[in-house]
Amino acid sequence: MIEKGLTEWEVYFNRQNQTLQAEAERLAGQLKLLAERQKSIYRDQAKTELELKQLEKQEERYQELTRQFHFVQDLAQLVAQLNSLQASRDNLIARLKNAENQPNANTLRRHIVKGQHEIRQLEQRLSAIDNNLYLQLQQSLPTASFHAMGRLLAAPVLSLPVTQDGTVKVRDENQLKAFGKELAEHLKETVLEVAGLSINLASLEPNLQIKTVAELQYEIEELQRQRTGWETTLATVEHYEQEKAKVDELDQKLDQQRKDIELYQELTALQVSAPDRLQLIKNSKEQLITLAEEDKSLEKRKLETDNALSEVKKDSENLNNRHKRVHFARQQRKDHEPPFNFLDQLPNVPWMDHAQFEIDRLADRIESYNQDCQRLKELDKELAGDLNVLRHDGINKFEAQEGPEQELQALFNYTAQLKQEQAAIERKARSAVVQVAAILRDLRDSLETLKRRMSDFNHKINKRPLSDLKVFKIEPREEEAIVNAIRTLISTSEQVESGHSFDLFDHNTVLDDKELNKAKDLLIKQGEKLGSLKVEHLFRLVFVIGKQNQNPAEFEELDSAASNGTVLMAKLITGLAMLNQMQDDRKSIKTACYLDEAASLDQRNQRNLIQTAAEFGFSLIFASPEPQITARYCVPIGTVSGKNHISRLNWQILEPLEKALP
Repeated sequence: MIEKGLTEWEVYFNRQNQTLQAEAERLAGQLKLLAERQKSIYRDQAKTELELKQLEKQEERYQELTRQFHFVQDLAQLVAQLNSLQASRDNLIARLKNAENQPNANTLRRHIVKGQHEIRQLEQRLSAIDNNLYLQLQQSLPTASFHAMGRLLAAPVLSLPVTQDGTVKVRDENQLKAFGKELAEHLKETVLEVAGLSINLASLEPNLQIKTVAELQYEIEELQRQRTGWETTLATVEHYEQEKAKVDELDQKLDQQRKDIELYQELTALQVSAPDRLQLIKNSKEQLITLAEEDKSLEKRKLETDNALSEVKKDSENLNNRHKRVHFARQQRKDHEPPFNFLDQLPNVPWMDHAQFEIDRLADRIESYNQDCQRLKELDKELAGDLNVLRHDGINKFEAQEGPEQELQALFNYTAQLKQEQAAIERKARSAVVQVAAILRDLRDSLETLKRRMSDFNHKINKRPLSDLKVFKIEPREEEAIVNAIRTLISTSEQVESGHSFDLFDHNTVLDDKELNKAKDLLIKQGEKLGSLKVEHLFRLVFVIGKQNQNPAEFEELDSAASNGTVLMAKLITGLAMLNQMQDDRKSIKTACYLDEAASLDQRNQRNLIQTAAEFGFSLIFASPEPQITARYCVPIGTVSGKNHISRLNWQILEPLEKALP
């Protein structure tokens, strides 16, 4: 069967190897095509993103220019502003050139004053164009006299209005006419002879010519324009540098205006292309989404194809590994060596199941077969060695059997009876567990009893104030490691007694319970170290001492806890209480206690000690080289023959006890 499987394996390996290679080549080609398409998508995405970025930049530029020229109606408005600025610049340049040609500012000021004077005269003539001295003389005087007066009187006088309350007024028109006739008599053609004077009127021009309203208004406007020009020129001359700086400012404005016109033209072009641009932006975004989705799909297909290719490579590698294993296992076969070449001759049980090799698991089956062969040889060797050990240890009862197989079978039948003996041993172990648990409970209960007795003891010694102490207690502190170990074992023993387990000290059943093992090991070590476990091993005593307005503190030694007087008082009270505790409650006794160096205690502590001793059934005897005011009796000590001697007859009663006690 193995030989047939090996032959079929060679055919199977060649066929599967060719199939896997073809599949790997197909998947690699498909992976290459997907990668090339993905690179093409990356290029299209980069190109589209660049185009979209440019289009969005143009759109942002369009929006920016739209906001900039929000209040501009059209290009003509900007052109008009440009022309206005250009005209202002040209006018300023002309003014500057005109100012450069002017002699000085004083001449301009005289021109301005003269122009203002002429304007006032013309305005005066215009206001009195229908009623002035000129018309009055023309109406009242003969022609010759009128022409003479027109040459003799100044134009401002002739243009004055004739009114009743003005500068010129006609008081008597007849006298005026008579004056005209008299003046005509002094005229000889164009010569006026009067008062010894001779004036040739032909050489004089008429001082006033009557003009129409339109002519006067025109002359006034011309003079006003001239005056404005002189004033402007004067201002330019006076502020020449400032005006010259305005030229640079206007040049800058002109440059900016030309740029604005160019920007507005750009805005116009962007506005025309806005619909197409928006459509292109939309198309680009849609194309990017499409490309991204295709790239995602390609990435998924690449991953699937790459996983499939990895699986094919893995299958190919597994196939080659199995082929190597089959080849190696073929070389390691042991079934041609003893005892496999005569197995059918040994005692055996026929295998009734149908033996079958799966071609995919051929390597595992051959390796397992070789291991079974090797294990069988090792078992034979181990059994032979174990038999020799048993014989050496004295178990040779079945050595006379026909062979090793029969000897082992006899041993197996013998060991089947050992379970009953094991059950008996377990019953004894249960009894031991119960006994150990009872001892541990007794230790625990004794510790609890001690705690209660110590509480009663503390209550007894604290009935009266002890020196300057607010708190004085003697308390037992558990040795936590030992006590917790005892509690752990007691808890487990309770489960033992309730039927959960009887294997408290069986290492094979408590290997997983670390706490139980730790507790058991600790108690065993402490028992070995101390020789036994007693109640005094489960605790230590501490002194809890606290003065007024202080937090209590714990001390291991009483001598270091307070002052000498306080420590002495605490020891005395504690000693008296312990003596009282040792008395039989059924019998009331009174006895004396001797206290040496009584002067070490102050009066307050002496009185408290006397009262406490009395409550405990003791009478105190103070010994002191110094007088003590708390004493009620004084017992002198005499010396007789070198020995101390006390006599009742020598007692000194300082204060009878009956009076001291209420």
